[in-house]
Amino acid sequence: MSQGKLDDAHDYAKHALSIATDMLQIAEIQMLLGDVFRSKEEWNTAVAHFKKATEIDSENKEAWFGLAKSLESSGKGDDWKTAAEKTLQLGGGDSGLRSKLADYIAVDEGTDRAKIQIALNQNEEAEKTLEGLIPLLPTDPKGNDELRWTTVLLQLGQVKRRLGRYEELEACSKKLLSFKKVHDVLLLRGIMNIKVDLAVALKGQNKMEELDTLVEEVLAVTPDDSETLFQKGLLLGSIERQYEAVKYLRQSLKLDRFHARAMTRLKFELETIGDARTQFWCPHCQEKYTIPVYPTDPAGIPTMVFYVKTEDVIPDSVRHVSCRSCGRMTTLILWVCRNCLEGYAGALQVRIDPASPVVRGQGDETYYHRVNWACNSCQETEPRVHIRNKDPREKRFFEAMLALRQDLVEQIRFFDQVESEMSQFE
Repeated sequence: MSQGKLDDAHDYAKHALSIATDMLQIAEIQMLLGDVFRSKEEWNTAVAHFKKATEIDSENKEAWFGLAKSLESSGKGDDWKTAAEKTLQLGGGDSGLRSKLADYIAVDEGTDRAKIQIALNQNEEAEKTLEGLIPLLPTDPKGNDELRWTTVLLQLGQVKRRLGRYEELEACSKKLLSFKKVHDVLLLRGIMNIKVDLAVALKGQNKMEELDTLVEEVLAVTPDDSETLFQKGLLLGSIERQYEAVKYLRQSLKLDRFHARAMTRLKFELETIGDARTQFWCPHCQEKYTIPVYPTDPAGIPTMVFYVKTEDVIPDSVRHVSCRSCGRMTTLILWVCRNCLEGYAGALQVRIDPASPVVRGQGDETYYHRVNWACNSCQETEPRVHIRNKDPREKRFFEAMLALRQDLVEQIRFFDQVESEMSQFE
């Protein structure tokens, strides 16, 4: 229909609407206006008129069908699904609508299934599930249909990265970044996570020139608030530029000391670098010398779990140190100092005799559970306070940190289960 005829139809419908009194007749006029605006590709206005028609006559299958088609063109997927289901329920629509609705439901069910497979580390199964959904998605996505693509591609990118399929990961990341709706809806964190995947893909294929361009683009993002600095550190760490990553992560935490993801990532990068050292002081003979902070001794896992459960702190390393002078054993529990973010604070856990200058005890041997350990960089003795029912920010920070350490969560569950089973025999 030509623009002139569309304008005439619009004027006629508006006049008819102004004099109509019968509600069913008003619904028909609203449908006519909906058709006019659909022809003009003014989808949101068309949706508004078809919605008015369905509100007046909820059993009008043609009104629901017009609404479904308008919603589909506007990319409002979830609303489209409701309208499509209602159309078919009333006996309206066509085979095309029925097929599209089946595909829509299949994609929803498929992404739910893939989410479970990814959680169970069934990566190849998840890859097969997600790739099977691609043909069911709109070939020319608009609006919220881009978000349906996004759901599938984010999951698929996660799987491709795990499987080391870098060329396919690059394709997923670039397609995601091409969607306008992704930039409109996803926050900085979401966009940057996609760029992290893209950076990993480019590095995995040795596309260094393109990678350098991407890194320069990311590092130029402003403003340098805590989240932006964290995302920059995350990207640099993901492409094995750990020292640069540490710099940005520290800057992030100086702006927001309760940024749990930044602190967790800082700990990870420092452990990956592995060259951190701290001064050890033997409480038995008072010998002083430096020792490596990492790695955690395997036998230190129970100590780490104990500190998580009873002291509200997540250690970064537990070292069992045999003094090079006296040979006595000391357990050193360390974590990144939250005051300077450069050194390590912590505690000593040791058995010492009554003659020790550290403590006066009774009996042949005194068990001294803890000695506060000053940061080797700023000398701050970070007090470990029980945060439960005290500072809400500290409590949320601790809980967020622990949620990011699923390895520790699993260890805690294991020890809780052992304790439960042992208590049954007491």
